[in-house]
Amino acid sequence: MFLTYTQTMTRPRCITVVFMVAGLCLVLGDRISSQGSRGTRERSLYVSVVDSNGAPVPDLGPSDFLVKEDNVTREVLRVTPATDPMQVALLVDTSQAARDAIQHIRLALPPFVAELTKANAAGKKNEVAVFGVGERPTILAEYSTDAQQLQKGIDRVWSLNQSGMYLLDALIEVSQGLKKREAGRPVLIAIVTSGPEFSNRHHDQVMTPVKSIGAALYVMALWLKDLEGDDDVIVPMAPAPPFLKANTPYTEREFLKALAGPAKARAAFSNAPEAG
Repeated sequence: MFLTYTQTMTRPRCITVVFMVAGLCLVLGDRISSQGSRGTRERSLYVSVVDSNGAPVPDLGPSDFLVKEDNVTREVLRVTPATDPMQVALLVDTSQAARDAIQHIRLALPPFVAELTKANAAGKKNEVAVFGVGERPTILAEYSTDAQQLQKGIDRVWSLNQSGMYLLDALIEVSQGLKKREAGRPVLIAIVTSGPEFSNRHHDQVMTPVKSIGAALYVMALWLKDLEGDDDVIVPMAPAPPFLKANTPYTEREFLKALAGPAKARAAFSNAPEAG
């Protein structure tokens, strides 16, 4: 979703706007050119709004949002569907602890990537890259809109013997890479298991580069274990999305059923044509 609002500048400066919606805080910077001492210009923010089931909320207008800068409320002029492509980094746990989950991850990634790289209503495609975070952060597939090229990276997703997970290091390095690419809509998606984290980093060291590029960060943490018989279970860890219960075991069938509704709603919302 795309928001446009006004702001009046009394002098050239760097503006930082904090916008919170649906539990996600976006911090964006704006460089103002030095053409004149006063002026009114429009700023734009990307936001996401979902309901309790994780489905996008449609038909929102300017009156549904509140934007403040330095505790001053700014007027929201327009709300339109976001059509600019995203730059999506998939960070996959390839440590030894992920061994039992690797087969499931490899099966799940191709349709997910195929959906991400479909052209939207404006004919634009998201860029996707695949990174392994076992032993050390490793590029498995460079950013591309070609699902076939990305499949080559997915084919390289294997657990590394005697390796640990370095997710925090990867988040920092990938964020720095997205900053160099001047990514307009960066998204970080981490798929991790219950193995130990070996990065020598603190959370504030990680979140600073993530926030500096205005990235959305999603983490799916899971582990698989045997129940009675041969069934595996998936247990989302907190904080879980609203349509899943944290620390609750799901069979594969139950897990896919829980994801089906939000996934269909998101796909329908993303591919819906804009009203003329």
